[in-house]
Amino acid sequence: MAFYADWCGSCKMIAPVLEVMNKVSNDKNL
Repeated sequence: MAFYADWCGSCKMIAPVLEVMNKVSNDKNL
């Protein structure tokens, strides 16, 4: 998943969750 904006508060809040999901999952179709 590739979406992010430096000015987006919601993006900054969810970024750590997405990082964990990325590390845990080998499925690239999430």
